[in-house]
Parts: sequence; C-alpha cells; structure tokens
Amino acid sequence: MEAQNQVINQLFTLATKAHQDSKYKEAEKIYREILKKVPNHSDSLHLLGILCSQKGDFKESINYLKRALATNPKNPIFYNNLGEALRRKGELNEAIFNYRQAIIFAPTFPDAHYNLAIALKDTGDIDASINHYQQAIKLRPNHAKAHYNLGNIMLELGKYKTAMNLFQQALLINKNYPEAYNNLGITLKEWDRVEEAIVHFEESVKLNPNFIEGYRNLGSAFEKQGKIDLAKKCYEKIINIDSNNQLLKLQIETMSEIIHQSTESIDEYQKNLINTLDKYINTDLKIDLKTICNSGFSPLSNLLYEGRNEKEIKVKYAKIFQKYFNYDFEHKPNEKPHIGFVVTNGHEGVFIKCMRGLLNNLKDEKFKFSIVCSLPNGEKILRPVITNPNINFISIPQRFDMAIDTLRKENFDLLNYWEVGTDVTNYLLPFCKLSRFQCSNFGWPTTSGIEDIDFFLSSENLETEKSDNYYTEKLIRFKHLPIFYYKPPVPKVIKPRSEFGLSDNKHIYLCNQNLKKVHPDMDKLFIGILEKDTKGILVLIEDKQQNINELLKNRLQKTLGKLYERVIFLERMSETEYLNLLKISDVILDTLYYGGGANTTYDAFATGTPIVTLPTELHRSRYAYASYHQIGITDCIAKTEDEYINLSVRLANDLEYRDDISSRIIKQSDSIFEDELVIKEFIEFINYIFL
Repeated sequence: MEAQNQVINQLFTLATKAHQDSKYKEAEKIYREILKKVPNHSDSLHLLGILCSQKGDFKESINYLKRALATNPKNPIFYNNLGEALRRKGELNEAIFNYRQAIIFAPTFPDAHYNLAIALKDTGDIDASINHYQQAIKLRPNHAKAHYNLGNIMLELGKYKTAMNLFQQALLINKNYPEAYNNLGITLKEWDRVEEAIVHFEESVKLNPNFIEGYRNLGSAFEKQGKIDLAKKCYEKIINIDSNNQLLKLQIETMSEIIHQSTESIDEYQKNLINTLDKYINTDLKIDLKTICNSGFSPLSNLLYEGRNEKEIKVKYAKIFQKYFNYDFEHKPNEKPHIGFVVTNGHEGVFIKCMRGLLNNLKDEKFKFSIVCSLPNGEKILRPVITNPNINFISIPQRFDMAIDTLRKENFDLLNYWEVGTDVTNYLLPFCKLSRFQCSNFGWPTTSGIEDIDFFLSSENLETEKSDNYYTEKLIRFKHLPIFYYKPPVPKVIKPRSEFGLSDNKHIYLCNQNLKKVHPDMDKLFIGILEKDTKGILVLIEDKQQNINELLKNRLQKTLGKLYERVIFLERMSETEYLNLLKISDVILDTLYYGGGANTTYDAFATGTPIVTLPTELHRSRYAYASYHQIGITDCIAKTEDEYINLSVRLANDLEYRDDISSRIIKQSDSIFEDELVIKEFIEFINYIFL
C-alpha cells in the first residue's frame, strides 16, 4: 500500500509539473492513469476538472469537479472551481450556489468572493456584486482584477470618479494592464477630458499591439476631436487584426471631416459617399447584435452639417442595414394605446429642455405614456425633471439584443424617437419595428431614410410645399412649433461687455451656434458684414474640443484674411453667462443651412436680441424663421445673402431700429413659451392614429 502511494505521489508530481508547463495532453494522460489506479483520488479529479475547463470542455470539467467534491465535500477550492466551470458554461444560478458554498467553508477566501461578484453581475444583481468585489479587495488589497471589475461597474453606473480611482489603483498594482488603461481612458472621455483619455488609450495598445478595443476607443477619441486621419489609422489597425470587420470598413470609407474647409470638399465627399454606399448595399456586414453598441460604429451624423438634401444618401444607407432586422413581431393593440418617447444615453440634457414641457402636461387617460431611456443613468437624470405621475420609465440595457427584448415585451403602439441617427442605438432600434407605429421629430431635424418609421412630426412653418419630397416618413405639420418650452432665466443683473473681454465701442455680431454648423458658405456672410461695418466684431463660442476650434480658425484665417483680426472666440460658459452674452450682443447671426434650434432661438427671444436668419427649404434651417412667424415678427428674415448682410449691419448700427425690434420680440415672444396648443396638437395626432 505504501509502495502504491509512493507511485501515485510520483505520478501526481509529474502530472502537476506538466500541467504547470501547459503540456495538457501529457498532464491529462497521467491524471487518468492515476484515476485508473485510485478512482477517488480527489486532487487528480480536481485538477483534471480544471484542465478540461481550460480546454473549454465544461461538461467534462463539471463531472470531474463534482466527483472531487464527493470525495471531499468541505473543500472550498473545489466549490470555487466548480462554480467557475458552471459560470463559464452559462449555468449562473448553480455557479452562484457553489461560490457561496466555498465562502461558507472559507469566509476569507478572496477568489470565491471575486468569482461570485462576476456571476452576480452577470445576473444583474449589481449591489450584491459590488459587495463581493469589495470583500475580495478587503481580503486581498493587491487584487488588481477586482479593482478593475469593480471600476467597470462604477463606470456603468456613471460614478466616474470612483471608477477612475479603482482603475488607477489597479494600475498601481499592475502597471502592465492594458484593459485598465483602456477603461480609465473611457472614464476620462466621459468627463470630456479627451486629451488625457488618448494618453491612456495609447498606453493600452502599446502594452498590447493586438488590443482591438484600445484601438477602437483611441479612434473614437480622435473622431471626437475632429482628427479624422488619426481616427482612420486606428480603425485600420483593427482591420489589420480582424480583416473580416466589414462594419468598420464601411465606417472608415464613410467618415467625413467635422469642419469642412470648402463647399467643394463637401461635394466631393458626398459624391464618393454615394458610390461607397452602392458598393456596400450587398455586402455582409456580419452584425452581432450582442456587441454592436460596443463596436465603435456610428451612423452618418455629420451629414446634417453639410447643407444638402441628404434623402438619397439616407435611403441608401438604411438599405445596407435593413436586411439584418427583418423581425416579425406580433403587435397586439392595447386597450389603452401605449406611447413611448425614446431618448438614448448622452442625449438626456437637450431632451429635457425640449420635451419636459410636453411630457409634464400629458394627462389624457385614454393613453399610457412611457419614457424609454438607457441603463443605468437615464431615469436618474430624467426623473427629477419629468414629474408627471402619468409618465412611466422603461430602462433598456446597453446590449442591443437585450434592449430589443425589453422593448418587445412592452408591446408599444407608438414609439416617438427623439433623435434617429446620433448614435448606434437610436439609429438601429427603429429597424426592429418594436411598435405598431413609429415617428421621429425635430430632435434630429432630417429624414431617417428608414422605411419602418411612419411619421415625422414638424410644423407648417418649418416646412414648405416641397418638403414631402425630402422625407421617407409621412410629414405631419402641426400649426404651431411642436414644443412646449419654458422661458430661459435671463439674469436680472447684466454684466458689462468688459466682463467678457469685449469693447463697448464695437458692434457685436454673435454667432452662437455649434461650430459644426458654421458651413463654408457662411464665411462670405461674415466677410460682407465685417467689410460693411468697420466697428463690427464677430464673436463665436468655442467647442469643447480644441482641435475643432483650430480647424474652424484655420479656415476663417484663410477666407477672411485681415478681417480675421476682428474675430473673437470665447470660451464655453455657464447658462447664466451665456444668456448675459446674448443680452449684450447687438445681433445674433443664424447659421446657413442648419440654423439654431429651439434652445438657441428661444434663448435669444428671451433676451430680446434680434436673430438674423436666411431660411432654405430644409427644415433644419427654418427654426428661427418659424419662430418669428409664430410671434408675428418677420423683420429679421432675409431672402438673399445680400439682404442678410445689410439687415445685420443695420441692426447693429441703427439703435432706434434695433430697440424697436428688440422690444417687440420681448413683448410678443411670450406667446411662444409654454404653448399649450402643442399639447392639444400632439393628442390630436395620436387620436388620429388610434381612434
């Protein structure tokens, strides 16, 4: 017996040595030889179970680990490793049971707490998961992966400072941790600290040159900065690693400049874009609905700034994706029609400003109203402001396939998308036809090109007689602008111009739009104004991304020449300071082709500062035009570029004329705020659909 034990011990030593050296076939052969001699050899059963798990054979792994436990039913390590095999096989509940058993027999076992935390997170039990990650860290303070995974949860919860601290701690423990550098970069990017984020993304791919997620996030950060060439290089690195990534190839070939340097570059881009889309219509993009939202894919959101009717492009683009979403969901009409308002992650702020009035005043008991927002923070952001007890909240997971399942169960009758095409989620969800009817509106003021969206909600003055030709959706024209908007709080005490570094002796022409809206054709209007008014200065407000500022500054320096000396870029400011700036400006210059929307137009009306606007036939250029018509003032609406220039200069120089228009705007614009007719018209629209 003693001799046999000695042989078994020698064999076991050989097996474990081979196992440690990754000689799995040799190790497995010896383990099996031991078990022929001693069928209940617990350590061999245990290690053979681990070896099978390493090979991906979880069924066999579970079998051996259970046999090991049968020989030693109080061994916490056996329970923990059985739990791991079960978790990796997808049997989460049984895995959790075994992790808990391990902890019962060894309460201070950090690996069991760590693995239990992973499984609990996978089941959605976030609070319990956090607790066990914290236990693992308490028991093993240098547990880098526990810090990292807990950081990921905090990142998902929007607790960015805590997440950042945890990722930094993980890197203090293990400085060669590319995933921690990457996710620390993601956290910094969420805070708009993009330059710092880029440093960490670059470190992640330096440590792991095949780290696809690191390249993806680095490319996305460069895109946000407007560094399109650098973004493309990052994405091409991914293609070198994963040559079958057709979706990313499409994105590379359709990327555009954020600030175009000329109208000719826009024309060239759109010509090439149409050819590219034709090429991809029959290409298999191999879309995985589980990972699509983390793929780095973004739709053609920059088209809106290019000043063209993009219906043809949007239709071609939609055809590329339509074939992946041929769902045949059965929508059973509800006794009380269920109306949903969809807002995706990162867009809650502008949604609140533009939609809270409507949502807080919807009280028609014939309908059920819900806001569809993103986990984990959508409801937290919206609920303090959307106080109507008749509004429900439905939160959808980031994983696209799970979001589809969540919305399908709600059996919506109408889904109203605040924006379609500003991110991957709000672009792809409408293809899934998760409601009997779907509509979009001025949140993203253009056609979606998606045949499954039935209506586009607009108003009479936002459209022309030709506008039906610009939409794939059926155009619904409300009589009034489709927004119930609260009057902005103009400061009672107005700071002087000197507080902004501006002179009292100059005429301020303020262009307060997003710099992406400053189309190259706008430059000649700036030139015309500054040439006619030698006391005029052009004031713009900087973008958060310095490179975007530089791109526009470089263009204006070339086109304006010496006149550029009278161009001032102000740093971004608080709402109070911003409204103060509007109040002390002489004239507000609406941008061509894509002008101010509800926020900037109503901000100007609240301060009384005249906006000069030149509408086109496109909806997105007509918000100031429509707003002026609604309050009965049309003096500041130009019909030609020359009229735009002359009107702007007259307003800046003729104080009596400007004061007259300003006083009328302040007096008559009250009718545009908190417009209850909007509530009535929206209810009439849904009655038109369902009743």
